[in-house]
Amino acid sequence: MKILELLKLKLFYLMELLKLKKSRLELWALGVQRAEGYRQGTRSHRNKNPGNLKFAQQAGAIDKDNDGFAIFSSYESGFAALMRQLELAATGQSKTYSMDMSLREFTMKYAGLERGIELENYLANVMMRLQISQISPENKIKNIV
Repeated sequence: MKILELLKLKLFYLMELLKLKKSRLELWALGVQRAEGYRQGTRSHRNKNPGNLKFAQQAGAIDKDNDGFAIFSSYESGFAALMRQLELAATGQSKTYSMDMSLREFTMKYAGLERGIELENYLANVMMRLQISQISPENKIKNIV
């Protein structure tokens, strides 16, 4: 009986450890959140929209602000919408993004940034989360998830 209890306990702790491990998709979303400046007092924080997504009838979106950015009912629903947007892009299900885009091309389009220091800072936040040391044309978004 004790062996069975120990095995159950061990399984429980293993399951808890797996919950702590973040997926590549979640790491990408956390990088975007940081690059979008999600912190107290910002639009993304007020709108519970860590990805600064434009309103597009996303699940959990309850309205849009004066500039068309989605307002979510909770941070969790806003983060889930961001992850869904990234997943659609990386799996070829997006009408806006191609899964064959490089991370740089995706970021330029997603964030509306041209080449320059802003783009490089944005990419640095995302790359840090994804543990990518350098951007190359081979860094396709389809390979992230």
